[in-house]
Amino acid sequence: MDEQTKQNLDRLARLMAQDEKPVLFTGAGFSFEAGNTRGVALPLSNGLKEMLVTDLLCLDKETADGKDLMGTSLSSLYQYCTDRLGHGAAEFLRRIFTDCVPEDFQKTIASFPWHRIYTLNIDDLLEEAVPKGRLNVLNSSRPQSSVNPKGIEYIKLHGCVRNYSEGFVFSDTEYVSRMAGNLDCRYARLVEDMLTRPIVFIGATGDERDIDFYLTVNGQSPDEPRGNFFYVGPATDLIVRNRIESRKANLIRMKAREFAEWMKTAVGIPSVTARTIVDSNFIRNFRNVAATIKTQGCRKVYDTRLYQGEQPEWTDIAKGFDFRTLGEERILSDIDDMLANGKENIVATLVSKAIGGKSVSLKRIGAELSAKGYD
Repeated sequence: MDEQTKQNLDRLARLMAQDEKPVLFTGAGFSFEAGNTRGVALPLSNGLKEMLVTDLLCLDKETADGKDLMGTSLSSLYQYCTDRLGHGAAEFLRRIFTDCVPEDFQKTIASFPWHRIYTLNIDDLLEEAVPKGRLNVLNSSRPQSSVNPKGIEYIKLHGCVRNYSEGFVFSDTEYVSRMAGNLDCRYARLVEDMLTRPIVFIGATGDERDIDFYLTVNGQSPDEPRGNFFYVGPATDLIVRNRIESRKANLIRMKAREFAEWMKTAVGIPSVTARTIVDSNFIRNFRNVAATIKTQGCRKVYDTRLYQGEQPEWTDIAKGFDFRTLGEERILSDIDDMLANGKENIVATLVSKAIGGKSVSLKRIGAELSAKGYD
């Protein structure tokens, strides 16, 4: 690992440890190495071009026509396919990029509590990499209400195979239509995040004509310095390296798989085999409980929303708005007994129906243990 990569990783680790997390932006390189349930590997640009030529158009790539098509850009090639085959081209993409099977390293990256996630990919890899309901998928130019208020907003800029009635952005015509249409809320949010938040790019550089267009419309040059950008990838391409350097952005010379391993150790992402999802709110709420309760208990004016179905705040516990239960007393007694018998690592499970008071009980138990001097 080169010295510049080490420095950039150290800086990124500090940002990822803050309450306000960075944004994740993925491209085709992030999905690389995964496949679908039909055994088809998800291709990069050149691989997809070959599939379009040989499998969709049924041409030999070594013929004159095949070589012409292989030599053009992916967007121009896909434009040719849609001109010849109409909706058959989109259906071909849907079969390739639906029902993806993510690798463990992709699950690890997806499990981090990112502030927001953007992707240029149309596949359903990320949806398959995390538990159902963790992502609020936005695949529409119009704002939508969140399905899960605690979910991570996942913005698909170029369409999605799970709702391809909205269309894809692959061909030249589709790029032009996207830029000529009405204001798209997805790009409005992206421009705001690009100007205000650290962004981690994996398998993408963010250099797309539609993104550049929206930056320009908002008075921003696509080539302005972006010190808040972190590019993860080998960056063997001279043009890509020059673009990153000219923007004064941060290059992290790692493959996505290596970056996931770094995340496990440096940022504290647990093993994905345990299917554990890190909840930054839980981690933050149960560190230094004594100081938190002391601070919250001093609030002179507080309007509790606990009885309106809201999640409990520490102020509710500090001011005694919660109803204490015999179950909590029993758990605390059991913990005291286990500690007295020399057990140091204790795991207890709270099980109840929805809105059964688990979150309140956890905070109350944490407060009682803190009052007894436990960290």
